[in-house]
Amino acid sequence: MSQQARVIADSIKRHGSMPVSTDPAAATHLKRTIARLEDAKPANYSWRRYLIELLHVGASLEHALMVEYLYAAYTLQVEGAHRDVIKAWQTSLLMMAKEEMGHLLTVQNILSLLGESPYLQRKNYPWDAEFYPFVFTLEPLSRLSVARYAFAEMPPDWLDDKDHDRRTLKRQLAAVLQNRFGNKAGDPITHHVGTLYALIIDILNNPEWIPDSEFDAASYDYQAAWDDWGRGYVLPETPTDDDEDTKDTKVVMADANVIIERFATRDAAIAALKRIATQGEAPQSHRKRRKGVPLSHFERFLAMFKQYQRICSETGQTGWTPTRNMPTNPTTAAGNGIRARIKDDYAHEWAGMFNLRYEMLLTYLSHSFRLGRHERLRGVVMNKVFGEMYNLKTIAGILTGLPLGARGKQAGPPFEMPKRLLPAGTAPWQRHKELLQQSRHRAAKLKASRSKTASVEHRNYLRALDALDDEALRLIDSVLKASPQPALGRVKQVVSGAPKRDAGEAPTIANGAAKPIASRIKDVLKLPSKRAVGKIKRGANGASKRTARRPARMSQERAR
Repeated sequence: MSQQARVIADSIKRHGSMPVSTDPAAATHLKRTIARLEDAKPANYSWRRYLIELLHVGASLEHALMVEYLYAAYTLQVEGAHRDVIKAWQTSLLMMAKEEMGHLLTVQNILSLLGESPYLQRKNYPWDAEFYPFVFTLEPLSRLSVARYAFAEMPPDWLDDKDHDRRTLKRQLAAVLQNRFGNKAGDPITHHVGTLYALIIDILNNPEWIPDSEFDAASYDYQAAWDDWGRGYVLPETPTDDDEDTKDTKVVMADANVIIERFATRDAAIAALKRIATQGEAPQSHRKRRKGVPLSHFERFLAMFKQYQRICSETGQTGWTPTRNMPTNPTTAAGNGIRARIKDDYAHEWAGMFNLRYEMLLTYLSHSFRLGRHERLRGVVMNKVFGEMYNLKTIAGILTGLPLGARGKQAGPPFEMPKRLLPAGTAPWQRHKELLQQSRHRAAKLKASRSKTASVEHRNYLRALDALDDEALRLIDSVLKASPQPALGRVKQVVSGAPKRDAGEAPTIANGAAKPIASRIKDVLKLPSKRAVGKIKRGANGASKRTARRPARMSQERAR
């Protein structure tokens, strides 16, 4: 959390908060809450600065939820009498993590529309932002964690006692939450996720606070798009069913809808934020299931909570758990008070490799926002993003089979953030090269390990990873040779006399638009490996076919 965001948090504390409550009038407080949070804006902040900080909090929140859902999914052990239900939970968690990634990218697009750099930071545990529903924690799935996730995505009026059909379920969910949070001093401020987006929408919708001149339509060409990220996902239909108790677990598995939208106007950005909030909370959807409307995150967690309750009741075990013996908040860090340090040397090296590839993923992702869709190397960077996603999944699977080093627990992916990502002025390709070289060094140590837990499968994966990294290094050397100028990143530059666009009008081609990143792209794509050339050309051609029209105000980009 940035220092500016902390100033905002302190101001919010002075103006009050919304504690966990079953107050039937909770829904009527939403507007009052938004007004109170607007009043919490520090006096020395402009509305633009306040909005940017709130978007940073939103990006951190979506990033945190995505990582929490992934870790919870990795901890599940699909076996036993309830294996079908557990598998459904795992699939649902992974799908919601993908949808949170869509939310994160949409927030980055709004930052880009405002002329800001992408914000992919996230604090390592434990931390607590005032808008975050609870302290960020990587933990095995449990009845408590499911209840917390449900509360985070909950519509503000769901605990209203007027809905008598769900009174028992509400009491059970509220009891779990109250037992955990109670009224203890120092509890986190338990806002729902939707509260933050309601505040952002309210500020963004006010042209006196955020005038039209603040929007950079040229950013449209650089924003993340669904055709890059939404591959493989379709909007599923949800059958009409007013009785949640009779819903089959397959419905929970089926619902996945990745929302990633580009926009060049205020109205389009607000509409996208509303869709994100709806996917999380689905306001009023708990009253009547509508055919064709996918389940919200809240509804999925609610169904998961009910199934968890039923299994505990059937087995007579209130402490029943479907997870491996994995730790809460695994870490590679050393120090007093750290309970879940990965002490096993071999597992520690793999955890370091996981953190390194996680940094590579975020660095490639940040780089993608510096490349316009007219630039062919953007396809190469996007392919690397997806490649690192698969690497993280593989390494996480390896870690869950290795010992933590204490108390018989298994290790887990730590998801530790790097000290730096890709600040403005950094040469992206040079940073990619440094990280790849670090990965090769760590892979060499792992392949040479004599640990009893090392396996042939591990070494085979490392050899395959080295081969792919070698191809990537050759590509990067070609890029650096072809484009010796330093990369300064996309800088907002308004073209004098450029016509302003009305709300909803599509971007147009303008003179003076930025040229492609490298005039010697053919030389860049000449790699020794024919197989590598095919992969890169497919990625680059896919990106070029989706090239967006260049907008009226275009930013200049050079890359090394």
